[in-house]
Amino acid sequence: MSLSIMSEHFELSPELRAQLERKLKKIFELAPKVTHLKLFLKRENKNQFEAKILVHFNHRDIICEERGPNLVTVVLNARTRLLRQLTSQKKRRASRRKSPLSAAG
Repeated sequence: MSLSIMSEHFELSPELRAQLERKLKKIFELAPKVTHLKLFLKRENKNQFEAKILVHFNHRDIICEERGPNLVTVVLNARTRLLRQLTSQKKRRASRRKSPLSAAG
């Protein structure tokens, strides 16, 4: 499990970095097969931020983007969207595993 945070066009304070790391580590708890998580933060203009979360698990990448005026809110919204994507993928994979058995029997 590795977590990296990169910011572009602004300096991320150590306190904010620690807060974001705490929030993002919950993804590892809820989705234990996640191996890499990268957070890209970008300041587009004076009051517009972009957060892009890239997650690698099971030889797949999932990317989630979010934009807005508040950096922390943008990251939390992106995390929520990412968790929704991970749970839907998990349900889809589980239903695929059940389908061949039910069709054969």
